[in-house]
Amino acid sequence: MGYGTKPELPYEIVDSVLKECEEIGIYVITVLGGEPLIYPHLFRMIEDHPDIFFQVYTNGTLTTKEHAKRFSELGNTLVVVSIEGYEKETDRWRGKGVYKKIMNAFEYLRNARVLVGSSATVTRENVDTVASEEFIDYMIECGSFFQNYFLYIPVNGRADFSLMVTPEQRDHLRRQVMYFRDTKPMFFLDFWNDGPYVGGCIAAGRRYFHLNAKGDIEPCVYTHVAVDNIRNTTLKKALNSPLFRSIRRRQPHNPNHLRPCMIIDNPHVMREIIKEVKPYFTHPGAEEIYTVKSKEMDEYARRFGVYADKIWEEEYLAPQKKALHR
Repeated sequence: MGYGTKPELPYEIVDSVLKECEEIGIYVITVLGGEPLIYPHLFRMIEDHPDIFFQVYTNGTLTTKEHAKRFSELGNTLVVVSIEGYEKETDRWRGKGVYKKIMNAFEYLRNARVLVGSSATVTRENVDTVASEEFIDYMIECGSFFQNYFLYIPVNGRADFSLMVTPEQRDHLRRQVMYFRDTKPMFFLDFWNDGPYVGGCIAAGRRYFHLNAKGDIEPCVYTHVAVDNIRNTTLKKALNSPLFRSIRRRQPHNPNHLRPCMIIDNPHVMREIIKEVKPYFTHPGAEEIYTVKSKEMDEYARRFGVYADKIWEEEYLAPQKKALHR
């Protein structure tokens, strides 16, 4: 998302935020970027808060044996390595030579006995690869016990709808994850298709929220709007902000929990919230999908909705109705 390479939040603020997290009962923190290993106080932060469990998402390019040893010593961290398939798919997405560095990172982390996960940004071009049984078996060989899937969403001001998965591909991923859960010694998270398990959208403090590198308090990692910055408020106040309350009031955004997202599945909802609350956009170009690309977003949501509503009725509602009539 265009974050800089220099830390924008002083460690004192980061430490204060984590202390408040502990006070209000938040003990799982995800650290992502950009690249967390650029942050000079990463290990200090993890060490200073041993009661918090950290997920650190890394692209693997900076991971060293020394980093792996430190993660292992601390013990309260899951290191999640971003990988978009094999060498062809990963280097196409992340740059030439990245895949080989990722393989080194897996080796260092595995040898140091660090808890390791893997994460894929799913696009129209790589979905068949990252949702294949062969790829999952490969990730297990690399030491991963936790596989994440995150759909590509054009939120960076350079919308490329050709990269977004088709309805059929999104459902293929859902079915593959269901199969993997029954057959693989791994934990799986499919950020969108898992909507039925959590009752739809979990953003805006319902289950999670996002604090970006500049201190803006966003509803989720993909929703680049805010009304608060941590420099000027507390987490408690931000969780009760007009923006977060407006989102929670509308959750779930759709009775079909296979269509949970207020960005790609129900874009009219996000536009309503923006109109009502008038938040500021936290990244250049983030308004694109709500303004000049709004019709394309609506059409994308419509096409998936037609496909997903049939599945929701046949595979989720019908069995429930049948059970009630027994």
